[in-house]
Amino acid sequence: MRVRFWEATLFAFASLLSVVFYSWADDPGEDYEPTIHADASTLERWVSEHQLLLAVLLVALIPAAALALARLVRGRAPAPAPPTDVVPEAVAPAFAYALATLESEPLHLVLPTLLDLVDRGLYVATLEAQPEDGGPRRLLIALPPNRSPVTETPVMGRPEFEHAVLRYFDQLIGRRPGSVTGLMKRFPQYDRRQQPLWRSVTSGLEAVADQELSWDRDLRWLRLALVPLGLGALAALIALALQRSSEVPWLIAAAPLVTVGVMLVPPNSVRRLEPEVLDRHERWRAFADGLKRRSPRDPRTALPARQWSRMLALSLAFNTVEQFWGSTCVGPPADLDDEGHWAAELGDSKLTLLDSEYPAFAFGDRFNDWIEMPSSDVG
Repeated sequence: MRVRFWEATLFAFASLLSVVFYSWADDPGEDYEPTIHADASTLERWVSEHQLLLAVLLVALIPAAALALARLVRGRAPAPAPPTDVVPEAVAPAFAYALATLESEPLHLVLPTLLDLVDRGLYVATLEAQPEDGGPRRLLIALPPNRSPVTETPVMGRPEFEHAVLRYFDQLIGRRPGSVTGLMKRFPQYDRRQQPLWRSVTSGLEAVADQELSWDRDLRWLRLALVPLGLGALAALIALALQRSSEVPWLIAAAPLVTVGVMLVPPNSVRRLEPEVLDRHERWRAFADGLKRRSPRDPRTALPARQWSRMLALSLAFNTVEQFWGSTCVGPPADLDDEGHWAAELGDSKLTLLDSEYPAFAFGDRFNDWIEMPSSDVG
């Protein structure tokens, strides 16, 4: 199981804090003298004299138990599939991301979902005329003439997150085409009327992984139970040590390390996917690896407009749009249809979807910052 860089950094930081805490607790001042009780039992004296050993054992054993639990649940991992450029199946980018990573990133997936809806004809997209100042051409989206705005009533067969995204952008666009970058400028910053609909978008995308993934075994509750088990053992040792001495710095410092050590074991590692979903996960993970291995220096691959726009949405979902943009192009005009011209123009322009200041994957973050008031300003 791979340990992420931030997890290792967090554990090192917690360890450093424990050392600082011990240094402070071990030398509280020249006039301080620890209290030692001569009538302590043999066990109490042993615990008091071996605090460091007991603290190290607990810090090592409790996370090791979580790792052993993960190994027991998941069993032998299947051989990873080789990276590929072939799309495994036709699913929404949000579902593809959940299947590949077993996670959901709601703000990150807003723009890929919107472009997927454009690609499927639920919105009409065009590129604006070249500005006189030579700046980038913006992508304009509008509702098709034959489609009414989505209402609050769900549509059978449509995923909840898609319904939430359609409902939000339908009311935002209305009957006036708008640029992707300019939609948020249609309402004041921190507009309370926008917040409920926007939160339905983020909550819907947050729940994608739970909707698409099914688990054969789930022992996350047992992983969490290791934390109070470890803290309870520490509390018992502290109570014994205090019968001998008033100083228990190592045992106190071990408490956050036990908690952090268990939290560093990912929740998904202690649950197992159903066989069918596991197969889909491996295929999508191989596809995501294939996208990441692309390089703008690779020979450019010509794709039909429909396939190019589809791959663009997936590349945005997996944050590999720069590699994709530099290594592909739209095929000859004969491959185009009436709904594919926007992709051809966009692909030939080699310009970003937003502007030079903000990367395309920050679209959802920009919307969220514009709508949601910072927590420090609330109230």
